[in-house]
Amino acid sequence: MFFFGKLGVNEWIVVFISTLMWFLNVVLPVVIGSYFVLKFRVNHEEH
Repeated sequence: MFFFGKLGVNEWIVVFISTLMWFLNVVLPVVIGSYFVLKFRVNHEEH
């Protein structure tokens, strides 16, 4: 924040972009992966 403030960038823009990057890189894959994990069914076939 300090570095971008010295460059004249609005600090709320930095917070928004950082949150958006976190959301796209962490939350979105977790949600998609959780869907597939919870939908996965193991077939228990006896031979």
